[in-house]
Amino acid sequence: MYFMCQQEGSSFKIKPQGLSIVWGNDKRYWNIPESGPAVLIKVCWLEVTAKIPLSKLEPGIKYKVSFDVNLQPDAFGWNEIPIHIMAKIGKKGKYKWKRHVLGVPTNPPSKISISLDEPLQVTPAETNSGDILYFGLYEVWRKRWKGGLLIQEARVEPAST
Repeated sequence: MYFMCQQEGSSFKIKPQGLSIVWGNDKRYWNIPESGPAVLIKVCWLEVTAKIPLSKLEPGIKYKVSFDVNLQPDAFGWNEIPIHIMAKIGKKGKYKWKRHVLGVPTNPPSKISISLDEPLQVTPAETNSGDILYFGLYEVWRKRWKGGLLIQEARVEPAST
C-alpha cells in the first residue's frame, strides 16, 4: 500500500501501517497500532509486502530495499529459520532475493536491518511504464510457528556507490 509511504528526496520510508501484512487485521496474529512497530504475536506464514510506483523513482539510480526489524526478548521460532527479502520491478520482473537468519533475541532488542545485497536500477523507460516496484519480507516455507518480531519500517533509498 504505497499511499502510506513518506518520501524524503529520493528515499521512501513505509511504516507498518502502510505495509500489506498477511493476517495483519487479525488480532490473534498481529498487533498493528496507529503508530510504532507492528508486533507479530504468532504466525506460521509471514508475508509482509509493499509497493512503490516506478514513476516516483528516479531513472538511472540504483535503489536499496530494506526492512528494519527487532526481536522481542520472548521471540520464538526464529533461531534457525531464514527470513527472505525479495524485490522485483514490474509484475513480470524477476525477483532478487536474500536469505537472512535473525538468530536469537537480545534484551533490549537490537535493530536488525535486512536488505538485498544487490540494488535495483530503474531505467527511464520503466519510470514511464506505469509499472511498480514490488518488495517484501517472507517466511512461508517452513510452516513453523514464530512470534515476537517487531517490524519498524521498510525503506527504498538510493544505494551508496
